[in-house]
Amino acid sequence: MDFWSRIIGGTGSSPNKPRPTNTPAERLAAFKRTCNALQQTWRTSSPLASNESAADQCRNCLQRLNSLLDEESKKTAPYSCLVYAASTQLYIIVTKLALSSQDSEVINEAARFFHILIDGEVEGVLDSKLFARSLVDLVKRTIGTKIITLSEQEEGDLVELLFGITTKIRLDPEMLPAWFYPSHSPETIERLATKDAEFAGATRRTDFPLFYLLIDYVHHDGRTGDFARTGLLYLTDTASKSKELERWMIESDLATLMASGLGALYSRLSRRLPSIMDREELPPILALSDHTSGSDDTGIPTENFRQDMDAFLSYLLFWQDTLNHCQSVEVKDTLLDHFQVLFLQQLLYPSLLESSDINGGSTASVVIYLYQILECLENPDLVGRILKYLLASKDQAINRAESRKQRMSFSRRKSLDALTALEQGRDNPSPDLFNLLDLVMMSLKSKHPQTVTAALKLVSVTQQRHHHYAWASLIHTREEDPNLPLRKLSELNAHLQGLMTLPLIILNDGRLDQSYSEILKDVLSSLETHSCSAQSAQKETLDEYQGTYMLILEDGVLMNQIEVLLTSFFANDTMTNLALTEAIMCIASCRLTRLDGWLLPRPFQDGKPTITSILEGLIDQVRQWKHQTPGWDSLIASQKSNLNDQDMEDADAPSLPASLRLSTDVGRSSPAPTPTRQSIEVSSQPATSRGRRSPRTLHSEGFGSIDGSVASSPSPMNRLQRPPYLDSPLRQSLFLPPSGSSPTSQATSRSASNTLDLLQTRLAIPTPYPVTSAQQSKSIFLDRALKDHDSVTSEDASASGIGTPSEQGSYDRVGERGDDNSMTTPTVSLGHVLVNAIILQEFILEIAAVVQLRACLWGEVEV
Repeated sequence: MDFWSRIIGGTGSSPNKPRPTNTPAERLAAFKRTCNALQQTWRTSSPLASNESAADQCRNCLQRLNSLLDEESKKTAPYSCLVYAASTQLYIIVTKLALSSQDSEVINEAARFFHILIDGEVEGVLDSKLFARSLVDLVKRTIGTKIITLSEQEEGDLVELLFGITTKIRLDPEMLPAWFYPSHSPETIERLATKDAEFAGATRRTDFPLFYLLIDYVHHDGRTGDFARTGLLYLTDTASKSKELERWMIESDLATLMASGLGALYSRLSRRLPSIMDREELPPILALSDHTSGSDDTGIPTENFRQDMDAFLSYLLFWQDTLNHCQSVEVKDTLLDHFQVLFLQQLLYPSLLESSDINGGSTASVVIYLYQILECLENPDLVGRILKYLLASKDQAINRAESRKQRMSFSRRKSLDALTALEQGRDNPSPDLFNLLDLVMMSLKSKHPQTVTAALKLVSVTQQRHHHYAWASLIHTREEDPNLPLRKLSELNAHLQGLMTLPLIILNDGRLDQSYSEILKDVLSSLETHSCSAQSAQKETLDEYQGTYMLILEDGVLMNQIEVLLTSFFANDTMTNLALTEAIMCIASCRLTRLDGWLLPRPFQDGKPTITSILEGLIDQVRQWKHQTPGWDSLIASQKSNLNDQDMEDADAPSLPASLRLSTDVGRSSPAPTPTRQSIEVSSQPATSRGRRSPRTLHSEGFGSIDGSVASSPSPMNRLQRPPYLDSPLRQSLFLPPSGSSPTSQATSRSASNTLDLLQTRLAIPTPYPVTSAQQSKSIFLDRALKDHDSVTSEDASASGIGTPSEQGSYDRVGERGDDNSMTTPTVSLGHVLVNAIILQEFILEIAAVVQLRACLWGEVEV
């Protein structure tokens, strides 16, 4: 009779075909015989690692035990086998056999056995210290020592055991003492008396081994990391129900380990962004322009960079989830204090301060990393700590001082004192001398397009998602005079009429009405999701500013630099222009910031250049080029068609590096918390022809058109009736297609080779005029812009080399200007001008849309 036959009491049955157990008594009898065989194997054959036959017997016994338990679970109570396994403490033998065998299959069966016991919730198991010790030993000595090689699935199964325990503890905190037993010995108290130990936290693994096992795996990818992170969230949530656990979390190294882990992942990020130019096929909006990459020598593959970036952002989201789930105010404050000192002060801020912009250095990368941090975070405490510290907010010191005055536990007070001592004991650089605004201004003046683009993206995400934390730090504002009259309806219509004539100069193909309708939807979504909107998640913060509206002052350095960049629109890199127009729209979407003075002029401010007047100057440049370039309409129509093809395919976004997929879809929800962690990816919604992501939250057929017929939004923010004064501010005939053949048909008839040569023609760009003073009027800007073009007319285009083929069939480069100062006029290709003209056209429509919608939604017009 073989081994298995002796166990089940049969006469030659195969282990793969055990005898059926039809009754509870038969099932229990078979279970007891299998348990006895398992114990006999342990007594006679341990260790099993060197005894293959004994290891096979052990594995067969465990498989039989699990099969009987599974079979019993499908029946009705009583569950005698499960009770027997618990009462005999069979889990102790199972753990010893699994560790002794060093066999992955035996360990898998042991893990399955523990899963059944945890799910069965038999009395006296989950609250037993012996069960807790057995389970912890199985996991720690299996995947902790790395002696046994397990697959990712097998490793995840073991961590899932720990997650299952945290789920039970969360539901029943009374079982916590079996897993958490803090030491109060005199040696421990003396060891915790030093300041260094107080700050760093005591590593007390013997107090809570379950907690430290989960900590070891929070940085893992896949289900293993998901189970570990979620398990820790559940334990953090339980701290509010246990004063002992709350005190232990404050005094332990929980906060230190979390902050250090985040810092370690941040340190792995490359200090140079991967080049977008190494892709097999560039997005059309870049391929059709003169786009160049500023970082070509990272030495790190794009895929590796994306993995590092995803790992860092995932851990950052784990921080956010922890704070969201933490019900203990003191544990939350301890985590935030360590986040500020160990990550913000000692790592993130120094990396921003020490970045270099020489030869397109690390400045672009660290600014993009900060942008990504602010893009994925929503927790107000976490975002507030970041921005208030980096902007050197005066509230930061006040809040720390007030926190001392509040009643707090002895443990929390020790932690805060130790942190203060650490700050004073180290000579760390301070944002009081060089803050985030200084970094942004330095980056906006960079010669490297990637750095400028990164800074503009940072401005956008701060203004759109976290504006109330940077209320007046980035944009220089003052409170508006409450007696200032509203804009009259006639004045509003005049502004809109003037704006709507500008896109027609670039191209009038009869499709702008449809484009404007789509842009209205996008702009409405931007208004609704802005952090200063009434629909914002920070509604309580907004309530403090009800009735307060801000005017942007003319001496604001950031706004002035944005205006300077706008004047050089056609010389800018295409990515820079996309980020620039996005930043302006994010500022314009703020409900608490008026448009007067910086975007639209008031009657008494006509002399100061505004965004609108700069746009008029750019359109004058377009008018000059259009006059000098044969077939302008057909060329730009062809370029726009190519960009619309990108709209339909939208195949470029997923393959871009995470840091370069600069989406404007800032209203999207944050990634789902673990364990169902989502990849940190930009939405794959179709992009507009200017390369932006379109939220497309509204689908009303007649939502908006150029004639001003704005339908009410289905959102709660816009349930009021549509004001009648917005019905007909414009004439729809403005956007009727011109007479004659269409530009598209002209473009298709042009020779492909001739078109390519023509698109490579170099055009001179006038030196941008720095708008820095209210005394300099828009007429000065226009004079300066037009002066550089006065000598270039259609008659002498041949001499200047603009739009005129040379004898060799190519096109001459233009740029060297022999004036007295030996200055060099910047040149760009005609293709670059056309792409940026398309971006400019849609940007002007966006400006018109935000003016119209603000008047409609927020009553910024006098009826």
